[in-house]
Amino acid sequence: MGGLVDIPLSRLTVTRTGTATRVNASGLIETVSANTARIDYDPVTLACRGLLCEESRTNLLSYSRQFDGAGWAVESLVTPTPNASLSPDGATNAYKLIAASGTGTHSLFRASSVSFTSGDTLCFPIFAKAAELTKFRLNCTTGGNGFQSTFDLSAGTASGASVGTGTLTLADIKQYPNGWYRCIVIGRLPGASTSVNPRIQLLDAGGNLSFAGDGSSGIYIDYSQFEIGAFATSPVVTTTTTASRAADFITVATSGIPGWNASAGSICVEATTFSTVASAAPVLVHLDDGTTTNRIMATFGDGSTTLNHSRLLVDVSSVSQASIGATLASASAVNRVAVAWASNSFAIVANGGSATTDTSGSVPAVSTLRIGGRSIGTPLSLNGYIRRLQYFPRRLSNADLQALTV
Repeated sequence: MGGLVDIPLSRLTVTRTGTATRVNASGLIETVSANTARIDYDPVTLACRGLLCEESRTNLLSYSRQFDGAGWAVESLVTPTPNASLSPDGATNAYKLIAASGTGTHSLFRASSVSFTSGDTLCFPIFAKAAELTKFRLNCTTGGNGFQSTFDLSAGTASGASVGTGTLTLADIKQYPNGWYRCIVIGRLPGASTSVNPRIQLLDAGGNLSFAGDGSSGIYIDYSQFEIGAFATSPVVTTTTTASRAADFITVATSGIPGWNASAGSICVEATTFSTVASAAPVLVHLDDGTTTNRIMATFGDGSTTLNHSRLLVDVSSVSQASIGATLASASAVNRVAVAWASNSFAIVANGGSATTDTSGSVPAVSTLRIGGRSIGTPLSLNGYIRRLQYFPRRLSNADLQALTV
């Protein structure tokens, strides 16, 4: 398998308008500047997860980290207190949501409703940490219909439910350092609903919504987010207005790749995706001439019903030259996918499996390698992590492709 070409990060062009967040090597949330690669780490093990590539998302909540500001309001018997704990970014700036004295519900809600398009899938993540209380609820309902989830910050569990004619699609909890969890609830409101006032509701030890507060017990909260989408993305920080994080686009000109071969080649990618949308075609690599009419594209998903698949698509002047795939056990796991191309010889292999081949077709003329997404045509993103990428300026044998992906 000689001829491997390493493409260092310094040769890549990263395009992303505005700042974005990542988990740094200490497991803390960190903001990075525009046009900067986000190397992300597992918040618990601190293992490197790879180059983070995400689509654009908007946090529809203003004052995402200020819970006593104009964006949030006390619905009943809670007191948001600033600078009460070490936050997920390592500074002492997290809020404590305290159950005020009195018996009843203890709830914080959005002072102004959050607008969306009817039928949208809505994602409501927030960071939370146990204090004297260990349970709380994220509620997205309007008129008694919607979805919600109860989180146990001691056990690290989430339990969601549809409410009325709403639809819950996911309740999840992810561990972070220093006792923090990112708590996520995702679902849809009834068809006629186009606005909602998300709520953070404290619960007692028995999980009761109505209980007697003591004026000092509560939980810690930080990094609230409300985004339209079927899965949660990295935190988008807001102040007085909503804010968007632009998509990550990573490219390198083929002329800048040492030993580039215009007629044949092979690429092996180690990657994972957190996308849950089978039709979204999370892009691993996209070789093209600045258009989608001449391309070599490797993706997760079959473009329709399942993400547990990898595909190689090759087009010349919009005419398909190859469309072949391999089955994955899980797209959310770390997968190794290798693709190869030459005139009348295309192949794809995943995780050491057998090669799927096509023995008829031409190779397009390309000038740009796009990694983890594409900005041309309909923008597509991996929504995940590129852990490793290897380029070979020749068509490797099927046996070599298989060995690379074990």
